[in-house]
Amino acid sequence: MSSEFRRKLEAQFSDEDVSAFRASIQFDDNWYAKEYPDVVASGIDPLRHYMWIGQRLGRFPTRADFERANGIALRWCIIATPHVLFIAHTLAEALKKYNWSVEILLSPPEQFTHDYYIVLCAQMFERLPPGEKRIIYQLEQSASSRWFSDTYISAMENSLAVFDYSLENIEFLETKGLAFPQIYYVPIGASKTYAAENSKEKDIDVLFYGDYKSSERRRVLLDKASASFNVTRADSLFGEDIKSLIARSKLVLNLHYYEDAQLETPRIQECISLGVPVVSESTSDQSDYAELTGAVTFFEAGNGGAMLDAIAGVLQNFQGAADCAIEATSASFNRHSFMLDRFLIGAGILRANALDDMGQEPVSEGSAYALSLPETIKRRRVFDTETRSSDCQVFDGIRRRPGWIGCGMSYKHLCRSALKAGVTQITIMEDDVLLSPDHDNKMEIILQYLEEHRGQWDVFSGVIAHLHDNAKVLGVERYRSLDFITIDKMTSMVFNIYSERAIKLISLWDPSNEDAETNTIDRYLENSDLRIVVTDPYIVGHREELHSTLWGFQNTQYVDMIAESERKLNALKLQWIQSHEAPAR
Repeated sequence: MSSEFRRKLEAQFSDEDVSAFRASIQFDDNWYAKEYPDVVASGIDPLRHYMWIGQRLGRFPTRADFERANGIALRWCIIATPHVLFIAHTLAEALKKYNWSVEILLSPPEQFTHDYYIVLCAQMFERLPPGEKRIIYQLEQSASSRWFSDTYISAMENSLAVFDYSLENIEFLETKGLAFPQIYYVPIGASKTYAAENSKEKDIDVLFYGDYKSSERRRVLLDKASASFNVTRADSLFGEDIKSLIARSKLVLNLHYYEDAQLETPRIQECISLGVPVVSESTSDQSDYAELTGAVTFFEAGNGGAMLDAIAGVLQNFQGAADCAIEATSASFNRHSFMLDRFLIGAGILRANALDDMGQEPVSEGSAYALSLPETIKRRRVFDTETRSSDCQVFDGIRRRPGWIGCGMSYKHLCRSALKAGVTQITIMEDDVLLSPDHDNKMEIILQYLEEHRGQWDVFSGVIAHLHDNAKVLGVERYRSLDFITIDKMTSMVFNIYSERAIKLISLWDPSNEDAETNTIDRYLENSDLRIVVTDPYIVGHREELHSTLWGFQNTQYVDMIAESERKLNALKLQWIQSHEAPAR
């Protein structure tokens, strides 16, 4: 930079202006000059350079500002009441893996200077952080509406995001106007570090803790349990006091405060994190927590006799139940960490490439997986009740704006998990798939065909939404009762079976390419050199009544497209058959 130009720049601000500016911000001269080499080359004082040039170029005055803007050194604050400190601990444990600072407070700070706040039991605090920094973790049960005041609903509506630990709660909140995309399903998890240095002698057989004095149904069951077992009751104990009591117990008894309650996962996760198994009343949503199998023994809600049998069974095999609690802790921690990461990616707090650092899903050979967003609860419920089979596992899809990026990331994650597990074939469907009554019979034929033709196909597609104008038929074969057609292009992800080659290809998909014309996951596959097998007619359909989470319209818009695709495929099949018929002699 010429001395004349530098002199003109320096004349724009007086020394007083520069001093006042320095006093108004934090500025690291050494870091700024090292990070931006042109500063030294210019010969301009680093602060003056930032004032004149750096700000306009979007540069950062300190390393901390740079790291916060890039999600490297964010400052988090978790505000919680004493009775939910365990949940605050699990959140902090999951956030600290990114080397972010996390502070846990029992009341809001005087100044809201952190980057993000997670507020537990927000209805208990008069002051809340600014909405653009605030995430409310909704922990009340929708079985009781007493906490869902207009003020509480308004606080959630005006927050950056709302977490909820229960799918039933998410269904309830939708009736209050709180729904996708603001809601995130974040089940409460266990902690791997909570039990550190907490080995205790087991001098308590059965522990119940919580409010039993104002709940008649709890008192009735506790009295029955106390008549047969050594039961310790605890009320109004929090933090280290209740933690010590749990650790001394052989089992914890979980009883519902309300009829038709949801599973009290905060209590259960705290107990298993300390290696203590739980005996619990059953709930309608207990199937949402498969990771608790073995660590929690359920009995019919309100059935005192079944409760006594369950307690006796766990006490007789206490060590086995405690071992299950330890195993469940790891599974619950992994699930919670994944779901929190899912929010961080969905909200843009983590970059898309953070997907590579997320824990892998347990994928097994030959299993079927359904991509579904738990926050689009109506779609999830329809799939669970009308479509899902017992051997199909639901994968909580990754969220990212625009929606097709999150969709592609979900496929990428599942396929990376499959490769890590050594899986060479995987079935992935979406939760708006429509299966025919004879689907199982057709799948038996299809899987046999694919096995006999292993190495000759890359993707089996159950339905093609849009058949490319240049698609070519590579072969037609009648196998048992179905017509199999091999083509070179396809665009559909509703129901597909992927070979190892396709799994590897999807695992390499780049989420940073935001060209929707070429990089949606189905267009990405369409533009690849693949051999696609499809049946004529298609074996699955598309639920017309559901709403597209990718494009924001009703699925009815796909109906004509799919029908036209099937018509074109049939015509291409007939042309291929005619061209390959043996000539008449």
